[in-house]
Amino acid sequence: MVCLILVEDRDSDAELVERELRRGGLQPVITRVEIESELREALSSIHVDAILSDYHLPTFDGMSALRIARELAPDLPFIFVSGSIGEERAVEALRNGATDYVLKDRLARLPSAVTRALSDCAERARRRSAEKALRASEERFRYAMTATHDLIWDWDVATGTVWANRLLAHEDVLPEHRSTVGEIHARIHPGDRDAVIASIEAALANGASQWSLEYRLLGRDATFHRVMDRALILRDASGAAMRVIRALTDVTEHRAAEHERNELARRSELILDSVNEGIIGIDGNGLVMFANAAVTRLLGWTMDELLGKNVHEMVHHSHADGSPFPLEDCRIINAAQSGEVKNYESVFWRSDGKLVPVMIDCAQITDGGVVTGVVITFSDLSEHRLLERQLEQARRISGLGRIAATTAHEFNNVLMGIQPFADILERTIEDPRVRKIARHLTQSVQRGKSITHEILRFANDATLDLKPMNISPWLEALVGELRALLGTIVLNIELPEEELRISADSASLQQVVTNIVINARDAMTRGGTVTIRARRGAEDEVFAFVPPEHPSRFLHLSIADAGGGIPADVIEHIFEPMFTTKRKGNGLGLAFAHQAVMRHGGHIFVESTADVGATFHLFFALTSKDVADSPETQVSDVRDRNARVLLVEDDADVARATAAGLELAGFAIEIVSTGAAVVGGIETFRPDAVILDIGLPDESGFDVYDRVVARWPELPVIFASGHVVDTQRAATFGNSVTLTKPYRIAELVSAFLKLTAR
Repeated sequence: MVCLILVEDRDSDAELVERELRRGGLQPVITRVEIESELREALSSIHVDAILSDYHLPTFDGMSALRIARELAPDLPFIFVSGSIGEERAVEALRNGATDYVLKDRLARLPSAVTRALSDCAERARRRSAEKALRASEERFRYAMTATHDLIWDWDVATGTVWANRLLAHEDVLPEHRSTVGEIHARIHPGDRDAVIASIEAALANGASQWSLEYRLLGRDATFHRVMDRALILRDASGAAMRVIRALTDVTEHRAAEHERNELARRSELILDSVNEGIIGIDGNGLVMFANAAVTRLLGWTMDELLGKNVHEMVHHSHADGSPFPLEDCRIINAAQSGEVKNYESVFWRSDGKLVPVMIDCAQITDGGVVTGVVITFSDLSEHRLLERQLEQARRISGLGRIAATTAHEFNNVLMGIQPFADILERTIEDPRVRKIARHLTQSVQRGKSITHEILRFANDATLDLKPMNISPWLEALVGELRALLGTIVLNIELPEEELRISADSASLQQVVTNIVINARDAMTRGGTVTIRARRGAEDEVFAFVPPEHPSRFLHLSIADAGGGIPADVIEHIFEPMFTTKRKGNGLGLAFAHQAVMRHGGHIFVESTADVGATFHLFFALTSKDVADSPETQVSDVRDRNARVLLVEDDADVARATAAGLELAGFAIEIVSTGAAVVGGIETFRPDAVILDIGLPDESGFDVYDRVVARWPELPVIFASGHVVDTQRAATFGNSVTLTKPYRIAELVSAFLKLTAR
């Protein structure tokens, strides 16, 4: 069916046209018009395939119809059908856009003319559509080549020529760049060039259809960019390569970012593996997604054993007493729904079945606001529990030490009330029985003094005379005394090959070793061997306790016996004062040893195995110093002289006893009992020295001393106290000496002579 507009004023001619078209095999649908307005309306309102027009019309003409058609439907075929158009007018009509003309006396040609015109119109439409599509495709291609950051090569293998959209990614786009493959390859980094050329040539030769390689290419900025080169190889029917389409992507920033990500991941992994806390990540079902190295170290499970397994079933399946721990009650598993879990004390189970007390924190893992799992952080509380026990032990020792110090002070005052009278009896009574009694009294006082001295040393009141000493000769000198203590028990001494020095109080350290050896002897009722070993601490040695940091910087002195071992409940209290398992023990030996080692800045621990024995481990910081002992000050001989002494003492018994002893020695004595009375006593009595008790009832003896030296700077002062800490402080004052109660009258006389001889 063909839709036609027929511009014709005669009905008979219109009928002839329609009949000829039907005779020619067309099925025309004709809209007939006679005037301009009808033509315009038809063109704007109906579908039209072609226009047939008479040349002459009463009120209209064919050329006007042609102009209107070209105005409103420029692509429609327009054929003149006229009786007398004439050759000249026909040529003009064709020049103005008519498609063809047919004379009315030759209408048989009309069907073929219409068919040809419609065919030509369709072909033109197809050609225009193809051209439009081509232009759009070319435009899209140009836009794509402009928009992409990739370098696109079109390499004609036969000629070696290359078309490229640009020289390198991130450079200004060029409308077109033509070059040769040699010029392009010359821009490859010298270190990569041979390998790249060999690789692409191999791909061309072996029939490959695709190829890719990463290398470095020189850009216009005179720096090398790392590029990923991907190629599509087009071949002819025989398989020979004709064209290679190559796309180069600049991956410099990508590789840098990838390296940074990898480095960040590596650092993160190092950090995770370096922390002491165990870190486990689980999904919403409790399955392990990741774990750090500390988890393996603390729990013994390998990564392969943990990954993908349920964390509760692996390490949290039972309570501390071994009873089953239901999964539904597990706060770790439920943390994905309940939220964070902080400072949760529980137990984990190692791969070897041992229990580990742990402190647990849990935090949710969220992705886009959705909880996807839980991060578990836990720390081993085993060392913490041990340190807590040690701290508690230290607190108990400290508290008992303060009590012991106060008790020893008061006991010293009691002994001080006895000692002078014992001295008087021994010096004035001729009866040998009384003199013997006096000596026994003195011996008892001295024994009491030694007990209080040991108590005070334990209570941290004694002054340590720290001097550098070589441990090997010191131990060798101690062997004889220790063997005498051990009797039939064998003593084995292992000395270090190198010279190891520590800063120590020789007497205090000797007492420490002696006390431990005595305990070892008492533990071996059937004999055995005591081994004392001295060496430099080993960094890799493993103990049941927490050794000091950097053990190689310490002397490690161990004393091991072959007794029956020490029960765990006894070890827990073994260094506490007054704690003993011996029927006749006083519980001070090991307490003093612990206190003395601590005051040296050292560490002391004990390990024991039933039926094997116990080993005491002592650690002392090594030193390289070697200082000679200072010479002791020699006291002048006692001289006969009339001397006056002001005795400041609040304890009446001590005052009477001391005064009696001093009077016997030839001193004139004046006694005052308070600090407030001292200045007045000096003004009226004019003493040669003042014996000043530090612990006065109204004020400190040190405050009294300050007032005395302010007015009488040359007046000697003899400090006296039952507290060793007080005497340590008093020793720092000028023109004074210190005595620790109970002291003998001879000591007091020597101190007086020492001060007045200056």
